[in-house]
Amino acid sequence: MRKALTSMVLLPLLASCATHDPAVVESLSVPAAPVPAVPVATEVAAPAPAGPLPAAVSREPAIDLNRVAREAGRSIWGVLERAPRRKADATDDLVQGTAVAVESGVLATGCRAVGRTGRVGLVRQNKYYVGQVVATDAAADICVIAAPDAPLNLGLGYRDPATLRAGEPVLALITTGRKERLALEGVVLQAPGDGPGRATTDIALPEDTMSAVFVDGRGRLLGLGPLRTIDTAGTAIAALPPLLAASPPSALAALE
Repeated sequence: MRKALTSMVLLPLLASCATHDPAVVESLSVPAAPVPAVPVATEVAAPAPAGPLPAAVSREPAIDLNRVAREAGRSIWGVLERAPRRKADATDDLVQGTAVAVESGVLATGCRAVGRTGRVGLVRQNKYYVGQVVATDAAADICVIAAPDAPLNLGLGYRDPATLRAGEPVLALITTGRKERLALEGVVLQAPGDGPGRATTDIALPEDTMSAVFVDGRGRLLGLGPLRTIDTAGTAIAALPPLLAASPPSALAALE
């Protein structure tokens, strides 16, 4: 089901965004000698204290957060705003944020981490590739990266944040290095169906977070954050409307 869904999104995604001059995407080759894969260390942390939930919001039962973080984390990469030419120079301290695979050769990330144009680096465990920012959404919250040679793993599907319920569990996945990522647990404070605006969560992202990937309690992609305009009423999630627009209702419903 996931393969069928993602195969329909690439062209509508790029067509519906503000496109830039598509420079040739360069990929740095991985050394010929195979390097043993090193498991990514994942830490699932409790959300930073954000005060009690509003009276109208009830927290839903807990889920296996470690399992969800591990499965959803297979599709995320660390992103470097300025891509070094050599793999050896792509050090952990240069990682600016997190990108998520949305199609073969295509990732999405927060524009705060990469800017709106130019070459970017992508790191995951012992892999390093160079991609190109080719498009943004209208609000410049989400940037699209083309990396045709990167060996991307697609996630567990996409879910429209408008279907979220207040109190539903969510996770924010943040890449902090080649082999490290942080998973923060939280709940939905407000879904778009509850009123104006975007879906918001009680997750307090670290102050230096430029791009985090949000998934629901089953690991399905919801969107990215933080937004370029900070929302003080919780951490808002920037959805991926082009993906939703390109997905037939029957296909989206099948993910439920």
